Amino acid sequence: MPPKLKNFMWRALRDILPTCCKLLQRHLNICVDCVHCGAAEDVDHALVFCPEARSVWARWGGGSIVHEGVGFHLWFTEVCEKESTVLVIQWCSIASKLWQARNDRIWAAKRYSSFTLYRMALGYINDWKQANMTSSVPSRSGEGRGAVEGLNDEAQLDWLCFVDGATFMERCLYRYGVVCQDGEGNFVRAVSGHFVGRCSADVVEAVALREALMWVLPLCHGRGIFYSDAQNIVSAMNSFHDNWTEFGKVILECKQLLRARPHIKVCWVRRQANVEAHTLARVSHLYASRCNWDSPLTL
Repeated sequence: MPPKLKNFMWRALRDILPTCCKLLQRHLNICVDCVHCGAAEDVDHALVFCPEARSVWARWGGGSIVHEGVGFHLWFTEVCEKESTVLVIQWCSIASKLWQARNDRIWAAKRYSSFTLYRMALGYINDWKQANMTSSVPSRSGEGRGAVEGLNDEAQLDWLCFVDGATFMERCLYRYGVVCQDGEGNFVRAVSGHFVGRCSADVVEAVALREALMWVLPLCHGRGIFYSDAQNIVSAMNSFHDNWTEFGKVILECKQLLRARPHIKVCWVRRQANVEAHTLARVSHLYASRCNWDSPLTL
């Protein structure tokens, strides 16, 4: 199961998603009405009982169905007991996309059909599986960096590039950090920068990759890998589905930059192996403009 999906399920099952009812309990002066139907919005309603949610669940192929009085937690338990692992993951993905659709309706005035949401949920799982078939998880020592389809011989790698983005809504900033290494894992150069504005986390990670591509490709030649700890970025880069959201448009720009460079891949890496780029993105606001480093950083 994708790490992002595990995180969502952990939050949903512990009832800590910022639903309207939950925000009211935390003393925010907010209307509790569901954005779709006007009923009081808690986790059970948003992910199970809302008519918008029911229309999506009706398309799901699992044997378990929505029962009155059986909320999100109990239904998930039933699905885990009765369904296969594949259907459990599909169920979790649908729940995640329902929450995404709720947020998109509130913040971007977007509305998806039940068919579109169902297709997005299954497409996300398929893209994640495809990305994991063509990517590796390098350790901090560099072990396994070359275990990528088409780049199996680590000695053939000329460079590695680690990318991360960060966002700070309270400061209206989003940032990126890029650290480039040679094929042996030695520091070569780094760059960081920030932009003024508000973007979703997905868009920020995509912008970070785009900035890395624009900076690295003219400087580094030969075979290389861009590593991101955002699984959705790797999935999107390996997906053939059209995505006309802001996130999808940035990903399309990234694909266009790599179109003539088939020997360069974008792969997933654990956060522990991406700590330099992550830290660099977090501190980029300390500099007035984009900064470049040509000697090892102490972060």
